[in-house]
Amino acid sequence: LATVYIARVLGNESYGLITTALAIVGYGYWIADLGLSNIGVREIAKPREQQVFTLSEIAITKSLLGIIVFLIFYLLSPFLNLDHEEIYVIQVFLFLIIPYSLTVDWFFNGKQLYQYHALSKLVGRIFLLLFVYVLVKIPNDVLYVGYAHIIGTTITTVFFLIILIVRKESFSFSFSLPVQSFKKLIKKGIQVGLGGFFAQTVQLLPPVVIGFSLSFEQAGLYGAAFKIILIVMILDRSFVTLLIPALSKQWNKDKETAIINIQAGYRVLLYISFAISLLIATTAEPIIYLFFGDDYSASINLLQILAFFLAATFVNSLFSFGLISIDSDKAYLSSTFKGGLFATILIIGASYLESSSWIAISVVISEYAIMIFSLFAFQKETKISFFFPLIIAVIIVRLCFHLFLYLDLHWAISSAISLIAFTVLMILTKRLRMSDLTWIKARFAS
Repeated sequence: LATVYIARVLGNESYGLITTALAIVGYGYWIADLGLSNIGVREIAKPREQQVFTLSEIAITKSLLGIIVFLIFYLLSPFLNLDHEEIYVIQVFLFLIIPYSLTVDWFFNGKQLYQYHALSKLVGRIFLLLFVYVLVKIPNDVLYVGYAHIIGTTITTVFFLIILIVRKESFSFSFSLPVQSFKKLIKKGIQVGLGGFFAQTVQLLPPVVIGFSLSFEQAGLYGAAFKIILIVMILDRSFVTLLIPALSKQWNKDKETAIINIQAGYRVLLYISFAISLLIATTAEPIIYLFFGDDYSASINLLQILAFFLAATFVNSLFSFGLISIDSDKAYLSSTFKGGLFATILIIGASYLESSSWIAISVVISEYAIMIFSLFAFQKETKISFFFPLIIAVIIVRLCFHLFLYLDLHWAISSAISLIAFTVLMILTKRLRMSDLTWIKARFAS
């Protein structure tokens, strides 16, 4: 809601500047985090006697890295090829790195206390929406958006800490950080963090490339389309939140059962992720007009392209975060590094075509490349075949989308027909089985 309000009030160009600033902040956050959040989730999920790092060691390391990265980014920002006012806007947003690095949401994810994670995020977003609505009234109120984000994020971080203290969780916290522990964390974090950094290239690099090589207006149009993708990706983040501690615990306890669950979960994930992508692609026009209005009509084509990014992201979460869950950090780093390097080259190359549509296409191709690298790495570790079912799902969903484009009917009817056709074809090709429904019911019951 806050994003929709901001985009409508500020217009394409100012919203594009904010989109670019948040992408730069995203790079800063991922460098500062260095994969420590995922390591923290994995460590907290383990029995205490098996934990390699303590809560305090992870929290202090994250905080120190956050401050260092903020200072580096802030000092380098004046060298950007932008107007003074635009640089100042980016500098304001850079302060977000500090509260991001201080948050302990990973502790609650590791403990599988998801209700507190959701509550804290909700409180922060409510305050963000409140301050945005109160402060942002005209297109020139760009800086107030930055202040509202800082306030909302800080409130979220503080709320996490308050819950941690009120619940009196059993952990020991020390403000001292042994040098050896710091070195081990950094070394371990580089393996996971660099992988995450490259994996995030497809999300963070395009707004920066479009903003600097094309225009902030084009970045705003792209940002509107990709914001819809990010909203749907909340489901993906929820899946990852559940996956890492659950798979990590089961993998250490009973690998055979874990493999059976991975196979069944993969079939269900393929169907759900591609169905969601098809739904977004076939309803792109009413979605853009509903949320962003006529000024963002150019975002419709971008959303239809980016919709298929979702399926790759959802499926890749099983592979990439699955590697983290089973302690295959080196395989995770290797696969995401290769995919991320490919994505960087492809997206920057697409920018020379001076078209945001081509950049959107390069983003989708890049995400599938990252997914395939992770797929083969996870397949090697688990000895499960993933590739053939994926290819079948891709072919089916593309056929169903072209069916939607061919039908000369109301968009709602065409969308429904294409989704029904997708479901039938997935069942006929045995990519989805009736036994999978039983598996889903069993997972919800447990």
